Amino acid sequence: AEGALKKNEAMLKSLLDATPIGVSLLVDRVHVKVNNSLCRILGYSEQELLGQSIKIFYSSDEDYKKIDALYEQMEREGIAIKESLIIRKDGVPLDTIICLSPFDSNDNSAGVALTILDITGQKKVEAERAHLEEMLLHSQKIESLGRLAGGIAHDFNNLLTAIMGNTEMAMRQLDPSGKPYSRLTVIKNAAEGAANLTKQLLAFSRKQIIEPKII
Repeated sequence: AEGALKKNEAMLKSLLDATPIGVSLLVDRVHVKVNNSLCRILGYSEQELLGQSIKIFYSSDEDYKKIDALYEQMEREGIAIKESLIIRKDGVPLDTIICLSPFDSNDNSAGVALTILDITGQKKVEAERAHLEEMLLHSQKIESLGRLAGGIAHDFNNLLTAIMGNTEMAMRQLDPSGKPYSRLTVIKNAAEGAANLTKQLLAFSRKQIIEPKII
């Protein structure tokens, strides 16, 4: 019987150590058995964890109290799963999924199985993907704005062409020393300034780099 018990314990340890998920057996929220993955994830040795409360995973009493909700969920539903932020031994925060399951559904004091899945890398990838999607959306908005600016610039340039052409034709029929001529000159200069603005809008819509140079 002792030999069979030792064999079963060795098989259980081998099974726990083989899983990449951190596993701990808790009695009164104290670690009584842990697997290698839990030590690797949290940076503690087995000796450092055994006999320690799970409070060691949290940076403050306030954060530690959140584990109460997990125990309450386990008592209601028989199992509890929640995403939780815990702290490694070196102080690095980890995004994890914690699961609690009782040894005896009728007696939680008999002990609880705790599993911890590290999703920090997954969270980082999701954040980077969201950032890239945001950058793509911003790029698409800029591209749409460029197309809009180009369309407006073309239409406005057509109007300016008509204004400038008729202004020049009218100026040819007037005395350069008269007031009507000087007023048309102001209109022509303003139209030419507006035409330069449309050129800048067209350059923006074509994604050209504007480099003014003195000639």
